[in-house]
Amino acid sequence: MIFRKFISILAVLMIISGALLFADDRTETTAEEDYLSTYNNIVIKNYACKDDYDSKLFALQKIEEVLDGNSSGKRDLTEVKEVLTELAGEGILVQARTSGHLDNNFPDVRAKACELLGRIGSPESAEILEKVVLADVEPRVVSAAVKAMSNLEGAQYDSIVETIAWAEKKYSLLNPTSSLAYEILAAYEKILPNLDNKSVLIESTVSIATNYYYVTPVREKARELLTIYAGN
Repeated sequence: MIFRKFISILAVLMIISGALLFADDRTETTAEEDYLSTYNNIVIKNYACKDDYDSKLFALQKIEEVLDGNSSGKRDLTEVKEVLTELAGEGILVQARTSGHLDNNFPDVRAKACELLGRIGSPESAEILEKVVLADVEPRVVSAAVKAMSNLEGAQYDSIVETIAWAEKKYSLLNPTSSLAYEILAAYEKILPNLDNKSVLIESTVSIATNYYYVTPVREKARELLTIYAGN
């Protein structure tokens, strides 16, 4: 009888010890994760604020690593979003000049920053992405911003469509670019279920469908979408 009680007590102690060890491991893991998160943020911000192209590109690579490792979605990305917001406007909204020469015009940096903002999908990113679409002169950057805006969850989609349609009209007159037009159509298709007013989207799609500066597959895609819109 005494032996059985001893075994029972020993078993309970082993369970408690195991629980305590697990708790310690969790604490250490959390502390390590917090340290790495803080370290990465410092590295990212340090390189993002440097003047040269390579440093900014390295900061974007580090941000992409952070996003790849955040599959659980538990990490606080506030500081990362702030850096991306700055880099998305690099050379357009934020300009550095020497004797009148623009030193920080890095379209690749802006495009990648827009892409990563789209990956995060935060509705707060709509403001900077809309500014990029309205101000940028590089079709590839505008394409990245348009795609990113279509990935924002819970954003003001009617405002987003108006911005995209404005860009479509601008480029159709000044620099018709098939790749941008196709990205615009893809964004429209994705945003459509969330729209209250589809008139702007439809008018813009008709413009693409009838613009013979665009390649045939783009115009065909626009006509296909108009058929879908008619059924909605």
